[in-house]
Amino acid sequence: WIDSLNGLSSKMGEFNFELSKQGVNLNQIMKRANELIYAGELDKDYYENVFFPEVKTSQKLMSDIKEQQTKIFKSLLKL
Repeated sequence: WIDSLNGLSSKMGEFNFELSKQGVNLNQIMKRANELIYAGELDKDYYENVFFPEVKTSQKLMSDIKEQQTKIFKSLLKL
């Protein structure tokens, strides 16, 4: 049981690392989009009505995943 829990912990750590990398990528995309808006190369209306809502949805999804992982891990530690 302990070995299985350790294996799960390792996999969750790997998953969190990948999720964090995606968060960094998302931040870089947002930074570049803002640069393009200020340079006049990205339509502000498109950014506000299409791009930004999709980014917010992705951020919320990543946050929800991390929250669920924490709940799972806490429940496993109580066993």
